[in-house]
Amino acid sequence: MTLSFHPVTLDQNYGDAEGMLVYHSDRLMAVLARLGSLHDNLAGCWFIEASFSPRMIHTPATFQSLADFEAWVGI
Repeated sequence: MTLSFHPVTLDQNYGDAEGMLVYHSDRLMAVLARLGSLHDNLAGCWFIEASFSPRMIHTPATFQSLADFEAWVGI
């Protein structure tokens, strides 16, 4: 089973409003936020705002793409 991604708008006041819900087997696994210009060289990267899966250990991590995130999760 692969991951599925569903875009959302996050209620953020500092520009990181583009979000992505990540599902695995119809269960919410994580909420990602796309970092905005306030994050300098990380702008455009995806950051794990919340994780709900024992499959991944939540560590502060950023990913260049959703494919990179999916590879990191290892599903």
